Amino acid sequence: TLAAGCGRFNDYNNSGRVRILDAATGRDLEPSIPGSLGGVLAVSFAPDGRHLALASRDLVDLRDLGAEGRPLVRRLDGHVNFVYSVAFSPDGRHLATGGWDKTIRIWDRNSGVLTETLVGHRGFVRGLAFSPDGRQLVSGSEDNSVRRWELDGGEVAVFHGHTGFVHCVAFGPEGALAASGSLDGTVKVWPAAAPDAQVTFRNSSGWVGALAFAPDGRRIASAHDGNVRIWDPHTGEELRRIIARGGLLGNIALAFSPDGATLAVTGPDKKVMLWDAARWIPRGVLDAPGVGEAVDAAFSPDGAILITGGGEGTVRVWDVARRRLVRSLAKHDRADNAVAFSPDGRHVASAGEDGLVRVWDVETGESRAVLKGHATGVRDVAFAPDGRHVASVGGSYHGSVPAEVKQWDWTTGREVASFDGHTKLVTAVAYLPDGRRLATVSDDRTVKLWDVLTGENVLTLRGHTSGLVSLAVSRDGRQLASGSIDYSARIWSVEQPRGEAAFALSFRRAAVERVQSLFARHLIKEDVLAELRDDPKLSPRLRDAAIEIARNRAENARRLYEAAWMTIVRPVADGRDNLLALRRLEAACRVVAEDPERLADYRDALALALYRAGRAENAVETLRDSAKAQPGRSPSPVALTVIALAEHRLGRRADARAALERLRTKLSDDAAARNQDSLGLLREVEAVVKTP
Repeated sequence: TLAAGCGRFNDYNNSGRVRILDAATGRDLEPSIPGSLGGVLAVSFAPDGRHLALASRDLVDLRDLGAEGRPLVRRLDGHVNFVYSVAFSPDGRHLATGGWDKTIRIWDRNSGVLTETLVGHRGFVRGLAFSPDGRQLVSGSEDNSVRRWELDGGEVAVFHGHTGFVHCVAFGPEGALAASGSLDGTVKVWPAAAPDAQVTFRNSSGWVGALAFAPDGRRIASAHDGNVRIWDPHTGEELRRIIARGGLLGNIALAFSPDGATLAVTGPDKKVMLWDAARWIPRGVLDAPGVGEAVDAAFSPDGAILITGGGEGTVRVWDVARRRLVRSLAKHDRADNAVAFSPDGRHVASAGEDGLVRVWDVETGESRAVLKGHATGVRDVAFAPDGRHVASVGGSYHGSVPAEVKQWDWTTGREVASFDGHTKLVTAVAYLPDGRRLATVSDDRTVKLWDVLTGENVLTLRGHTSGLVSLAVSRDGRQLASGSIDYSARIWSVEQPRGEAAFALSFRRAAVERVQSLFARHLIKEDVLAELRDDPKLSPRLRDAAIEIARNRAENARRLYEAAWMTIVRPVADGRDNLLALRRLEAACRVVAEDPERLADYRDALALALYRAGRAENAVETLRDSAKAQPGRSPSPVALTVIALAEHRLGRRADARAALERLRTKLSDDAAARNQDSLGLLREVEAVVKTP
């Protein structure tokens, strides 16, 4: 049997009707069913054939097909304006509807109760379909996207690629593939387990300036904002966070040793820190007199040697076991932006801001090749698996040559290929293990994959909202990682899982996304865990997975500190806000406990939060403990503010006045300490202590 709705596209003022047809003969089985005002825009049979759902303006009607006259059983009312799509779950228990208001609504068929509202599309929702097992939903919209949802779990994937409205969607019989039809004239088939970007890591601040896959492919390191984070590239779980000495624009380079046991981290302090990649404790430091800042690093294939490229143009060779500098290779005229080892470990390539690619003999330090041909500085370099070819990239933000991607035969010094397609500065390059494909990322926001034999751009990946600055390829070549100025890193899957493995992976990602959203809202792990435990809408499986992920996740100390500071910097917050700020600062201090400099700053803020919360004695004790831990540290304006305010509240007026005078002197003598926050604190102290 076939049901057909009547109504003209863009004509929503007719009183459309529904005809019930015999699918074999095409004949009307009986008189048509009246629709609602606005016409019938979508229809769907219940799996048991008992009910027919009719979508129209503002509402969805359920008609009883087993009773004479097809009477109205139930009316689902909740959408704003037109309802364009409707679908029953395979078990017939739920009904999904989507429409003009850009929402998807899930209804209980028997009671008519709205059980969930899914929000994410930026255009009208035109198509809906349940997966065969009923646990997922796929939707298409006039925002040109296809989205996948986990019932009771929210959005878990977004697919981009259509250039016109997406009007219809469908799942494959096993749920591993989804199809979409668009006004752009195409039908696209998507791996239902992953969107264009399989996993996205989001940071509160800081460019993702460096990426490195562990050899086993089960971890990936990202560097940004003074931190190094270790992630699961398959699910997006943050496994570990270590403190580096970078900063928002600080250069932090990352490199895993070939056995995956060591992670090398460089930073503006001109040292290379070696971390035990199993226990995440420091393993050693590479440092030498006169060494400049290292902006890139690479291990030799046997792990015995680490090379670093410096901002002053020098390539340095380090003996990892002995922790000593072996030699410095002759300088580029300008900064050395990147270094790379050849597959056999005998040669090193360096990319210079002077427009040159140099190849060196590691054992002797002799120059083996100087590759000339770039019109701009060279931003990155990579050896091909054959060891003979080298790829290099460059370009400029404002110049006649915006993008350069070149391949060389370094043994002859000849440029053998140039790849055209990027429209802005190309920042990173890497070969895939098969040697046939080359990956590049650019300030034009794209990742491109090239066939090195034909020069053809075989794939372009889009999704970042700002320029890309880092790239990594997994050892098996199945995954690419890109890092961006948009504060995110994305994992792109070259090969997709299927069947049950695909569902298990997508389910895990749904749990990760839920945890990420809760951390963004609450910041404190304890509060995230509490909401997960108390959320009645979470299925037991999703709840257990999310709780496990949340327990293993580190809190973001900077975000905790900044959120708390906005509350305590002025004496106007109410008691509840001050208590929340206090809890956030206590959590931030726990996170940075191994970083004395940050801990001292955070404990000053913690003391102010204690004072705001009415605990003046605890505030003074906190500052005393900090002074004992760092006896040579000069009190900050925040610390002096707390001392003055707390001592005054405790009745020690002379001590309060002395602290006020010290605060005035500090702000008078130390220009760096004078800012709007410290001057505001000074005014508060003067008003409270009332000293001329």
